[in-house]
Amino acid sequence: MSLDLAFDLSYIRFIEFANDLFYPSGRTAPMFSLFTVNNLTPADVKTGLDEGKIVLVDVREVGEHNAERIKGAVNVPLSKLETAKLPDAEGKTLVMHCQGGVRSAKAVTLCRKRGLIVDHHLAGGIGAWKASGLPTTR
Repeated sequence: MSLDLAFDLSYIRFIEFANDLFYPSGRTAPMFSLFTVNNLTPADVKTGLDEGKIVLVDVREVGEHNAERIKGAVNVPLSKLETAKLPDAEGKTLVMHCQGGVRSAKAVTLCRKRGLIVDHHLAGGIGAWKASGLPTTR
C-alpha cells in the first residue's frame, strides 16, 4: 500500500469516527461533506435500489461477488478500479460496497483521485446488509 493511500485511509477513518460521534444515524456532518465518505445504512441502500435512485457498485473481487451478492449490484473490483470504467449512473447516485466497508471507502478515495464525483458507500458492506435481514443472491 502506498504511503499516500495509507494516509488517506487513516484520515478517512478519523473523520468517520468524528462524524459517527456527532451524527450516529450514519449521515455525514455538513462541515465534513467534502472530506468524508457518506455512510449509507442497509435500509438507505435498499430504499434507493427499490426506487431506482442508486447504482450499487460491488468492489469485491469477482469470486466474492459470484459467491454472494446484492441483487442489482454491478461488480467492479477494487483491484481494477484505477483503470476500470464505472457504470453510467444516468443521474443516479453511485454507491460503493464491499464485504465490511473498508474497500468501499478506499474505492471512494480512488474515484476522487480520478476526478469522479463518488462519495457514498454502504457502511458495513454486505455483512451489514445481511445482518439487517436483507436478501442476497448466490
